[in-house]
Amino acid sequence: MECPVCLSKHLQEQLHIEQMPMATNHLFDSKQAAREALTAPFHLTQCQECSHCFNSAFQPMTYDSRYENSLHCSPTFQRYAEKLADHLVKRYGRGLVVEIGCGQGEFLQLLRKRGCRTLGFDPAYRGDDPDVIREPYFPTDDRPSLIVCRHLLEHLEVLFALERPPTRHDDVSLGNVLDPPDGADHLRSGHASIRVIQRDGDGLSVSRG
Repeated sequence: MECPVCLSKHLQEQLHIEQMPMATNHLFDSKQAAREALTAPFHLTQCQECSHCFNSAFQPMTYDSRYENSLHCSPTFQRYAEKLADHLVKRYGRGLVVEIGCGQGEFLQLLRKRGCRTLGFDPAYRGDDPDVIREPYFPTDDRPSLIVCRHLLEHLEVLFALERPPTRHDDVSLGNVLDPPDGADHLRSGHASIRVIQRDGDGLSVSRG
């Protein structure tokens, strides 16, 4: 076994739970259905080289229309999303923005209001927006100027695969912005701040807004 970020084999298990629900954000039609939700082992493991924590007993789960993870009903989160949309438009312009894991498309709507063209991918999408594809990401003929992944990293098993932008348009000067949740930062500041990871030459850089 190796760390999914730095590939180190120097790992230490911190927490061991043999059975817990695989998905905490699925909606169920009945109490009985919820009680019968799929469970799986949770072995919280920390890399001793880069400090990344992950479930070393990870089992892939299915994302469908029952998955509900939207936070846009929160005025605080909505203000954060508005600020992030302003930040991205100012920095990257109003080209085509592709969002991988776009949820119910709320952030895409904010970008469209600011003049961007948008394309979203999410197998859990329940709406009828023609610009959202109810599938995992796949390359298209459109040439994006920006690829956005918001609160997606924690759902991925292999993170180092993101070192290369997921596009077949190698001649495009592509912005690749990841917006991971940072619980420690939220606790320190009392609010959600913009924290983006973006490509910087051959590597990745972190910035805050």
